[in-house]
Amino acid sequence: IDKAKETESHHYVGVGKVIYALGSLTLADLHGMVPYDEAFNADIMNPKYDDGSLVYEKSLALLDEAILDLQKAQGPAAISLTLGDNLFQGDVSKWIKFAYGIKARHLNHLSKTTDYNADAVLDALSKAAQTNAESAIYAYEDELTSGNVATRSLQYQNNSATRTTKLYVDYLTNNYT
Repeated sequence: IDKAKETESHHYVGVGKVIYALGSLTLADLHGMVPYDEAFNADIMNPKYDDGSLVYEKSLALLDEAILDLQKAQGPAAISLTLGDNLFQGDVSKWIKFAYGIKARHLNHLSKTTDYNADAVLDALSKAAQTNAESAIYAYEDELTSGNVATRSLQYQNNSATRTTKLYVDYLTNNYT
């Protein structure tokens, strides 16, 4: 994000913020409290853990910033998003829809809380991807048929280092006591 700001590559700034917000929101969903405010400060070896509600608040605001950055005109020295975008091949409108989809999903995670706003969820959802062609689908590439060993789709890898436990299921089903 910082490097993209130097060249006024606003689209990269926006994409970076979308990815950062998605990661933070996912961590907050999984762990509740996670480092956020002090997370990437090199001077702090043990960052404080922030409450999930703060992470949600700041990450949802970051998504709004990302959408604004993605709508900005690129600066004269900007690097084209098409050069580094493997997900949407530089299509900024799809990144904006992706950001709104993340926002809708995570606003909906606030159901059963006083912060839930169904209208905000529906508004974000109306601006999100509406078709498969607009969705964030990364096509699987089989290295055996393509010969490309470097390209593997994350969605088809065995990334699970943990097993689903009763505690985790209780969290998900709201049965934790």
